Formats: sequence, structure tokens, C-alpha cells
Amino acid sequence: TSQKNKIDEELSQRKIAEQRLISTEKRFRRLYETTQDGIMARDVIGRMLHCNPAYAKMLGYTRKELKLLSVKQLLPEKWHAQRDRVAKKVLKTGRSIVFEREYKRKDGSIFPASVRTWRLTDGRGKVIGIWSIVRDISEQKKLQKNLEKQAGALEKIIVDRTKKLKDSERLVAIGQTAGMVGHDLRNPLQTITGDLY
Repeated sequence: TSQKNKIDEELSQRKIAEQRLISTEKRFRRLYETTQDGIMARDVIGRMLHCNPAYAKMLGYTRKELKLLSVKQLLPEKWHAQRDRVAKKVLKTGRSIVFEREYKRKDGSIFPASVRTWRLTDGRGKVIGIWSIVRDISEQKKLQKNLEKQAGALEKIIVDRTKKLKDSERLVAIGQTAGMVGHDLRNPLQTITGDLY
């Protein structure tokens, strides 16, 4: 019976561990499936292994369609060399890298994105690809452009006001000088006027 109790205890602990594992997996699956940022994994040559719904929606493709496309097909050509450099560095060093680039949607439109990339390994530590989190930053770029435009307008106002202030200061100085000259001229003229009278 003590042997049977031990086996029952081990089975009970194993069931509890399995339930915890299932619960944890469900939480992380829910996070992966519902986050607003795109998450995707690619193998070492750039083929997509899997992605979350946000990534597919962001690009306008289904997940099945994305599996058939290389990463370079999703980037405007000017970003291909950057992609190669980043992938090489991440695969070599394993460090996480954050950078900006543009992506091309299925409809051909292009949007700016902030990307965080790090090395993907299997359970034994072997490098099998790259993880990326992609965030559409179109709104941020629009706000940034607006702020830059407003900063330019404010700078122009400051330059104009500074010029006006300098002009006003110059006029005040001219007025003060004229007053002093008038005063200095008036005293001798009054003496002469008095003598003439």
C-alpha cells in the first residue's frame, strides 16, 4: 500500500503540473493571439514559420499567404540590405535589436514600423531563426511630422518677433538720442535767444 500511495501521489503531482502547464500555455497563447503588435518567426533563410493575427492583419494577408512569401517580398527594396545586416547580426550575436523600417502591404501601400528582433532557438539551444515584434508607427510618424511643422512655424514666429523687438529697440535708441541731441541743442539756443531778445 505504501508503494501504491507513492504512485498515487506521483500521479497527482503530475496531473497538477500538467494542469499548470496547460493553464500557462493558454495564457501565453491568448497573449500571442490578441496582442495589437505583430509577432512572427522566420527561419534562418527568411521563410515565415508562424505569425500572430495582428501581423497578418497589419500586412493585409492571411497567415497562409504569408507563409508563402519571403520577408523581402514584404519590404520595399531599399530595406533589403538593412534586413540582411540585421538578420546576420542577430543570428551571430543573439542580441535583441530595435530598429525602424517600412513594410509593404498586400494592396501595395507602405507603412513605417518599429521592429524588435532576436534569435530564435529550439529547445536544445540550436539557432533556427529569428523572432520579430512589429509595430505600425504610422500615427506616431504623422504626429512627429506635425510637431516638426509646428516647431518650424514657432521658430519663424520667434525670428519675426526678435526682429521686431530689435527694430523697436533701435527706434527707442534713436528716439532717446534725438531727445538728448534736442536737449543739448535747446540749452545753447535758449541762451542765444535770450541774448538776442
